[in-house]
Amino acid sequence: MYSVLIMLFPFIAAMFYGLGYILIEKIVGIHMNTATFLTLNTITCIPLIVFLVVAKNEPIEFSGLMTHWRIVVMIMVAALAPSLGWLFTIHAIKNSSALYTAFAETSYPVFTIAFGFLIFGMRQMDFTTFIGGLLIMMGAIVMIYGQSTAQNHE
Repeated sequence: MYSVLIMLFPFIAAMFYGLGYILIEKIVGIHMNTATFLTLNTITCIPLIVFLVVAKNEPIEFSGLMTHWRIVVMIMVAALAPSLGWLFTIHAIKNSSALYTAFAETSYPVFTIAFGFLIFGMRQMDFTTFIGGLLIMMGAIVMIYGQSTAQNHE
């Protein structure tokens, strides 16, 4: 039962992202700026961290991280990359729409495969992965083309 629930987690995350994107579109640029929103976003993570530390007994531990400089760099980039992604997401939503941003972001599995291969030599590509990635990129291209065509007709 728990393994089935875990398989639903990406879809639950997608639901929260969709809700968040719509709310960001209605809030950022109208009621608050990007820096204020990111600050509030960061502050709301504190209860989650406290929950993980207390309820799940996952203490914050830095001593094991300093084994090699490459691991430290990888951890820093892994922590920074989603924050930069959020920054670009917020600006994209603010300057276009939540719908366009969400569809364009569906191309991230292609980048996951590319970075996995380029950085770590991971080869998780098979025919179905290739076809899925191709469909995702085609969908993103159609969205970008449609968005630019609509703007040109205004």
